[in-house]
Amino acid sequence: MNLILFLVFLVFLAVAGKYIFGRSATNNLLQTFLNYSGFYYLVLGLVFGPLGLNIFTPDIIEQSYFVFGLVLGWTGLLVGLQLNLKQLSRFRGSYYLQAISYFFLHSLIISLLFILFNYLKIIELSIFEIMLIAIAGSMTSTIAIALLVKTKKIQTSEGHFLEFLAGIDNVFGIVMLGFLFVIFHLFAKNSLGSIWLLIGSYLLVLFLAYVYKWIEKDLQLFETQMLVILAIVLIIVAGSKLLLNSILFLSFLLGLTLA
Repeated sequence: MNLILFLVFLVFLAVAGKYIFGRSATNNLLQTFLNYSGFYYLVLGLVFGPLGLNIFTPDIIEQSYFVFGLVLGWTGLLVGLQLNLKQLSRFRGSYYLQAISYFFLHSLIISLLFILFNYLKIIELSIFEIMLIAIAGSMTSTIAIALLVKTKKIQTSEGHFLEFLAGIDNVFGIVMLGFLFVIFHLFAKNSLGSIWLLIGSYLLVLFLAYVYKWIEKDLQLFETQMLVILAIVLIIVAGSKLLLNSILFLSFLLGLTLA
């Protein structure tokens, strides 16, 4: 399968999935939650991926780097743009403490679970891979939280906290991802060269943020602004590949800097 057919197949799966989920019963909370959480798409990824039928071969996944990278970059940018002081000051300090506690508790539980899998020889993952999975698994689905609040008619104060939690623990996850890449670079064999790669990736983000702010006043049309931002995100995607860093974290830093 070549790249074009791969992307067409992904679009077909998305459209077919939306049609099937749209016709499924919504009175069953578990079924609805699984629909909205993306669980079935994860299962399809395992079935069609290198560990299953191998339709999505490693070569095809590698060729799709910039397509998926753009999605990750855009996601990181949007999360970073939310973090301005006006937005952050709206929430009580206790919310932040609780969110941090839950995030690290979830990360610890997931890490211990995969360490147990390693010990039982069910799978074999490095510590770095286990930490990546733990961080990803500790980020809450904002769609699932919104669905829960709506379906269960949760009280306003509790719903407010859950929605806050769904937004802020994604930030924690991306920041922890950034720290993980810092650790990866610091413990790399060529540590000095790796540190320079790390510094270079951050300087690239600052430079791109400066360039955007410099030309922003000349971008009159909204469409033009979007094209420029997309181009900058693509540069970050390419830079993350060359500089061995996280697309999510670097694009998040860009959004944070602009915010």
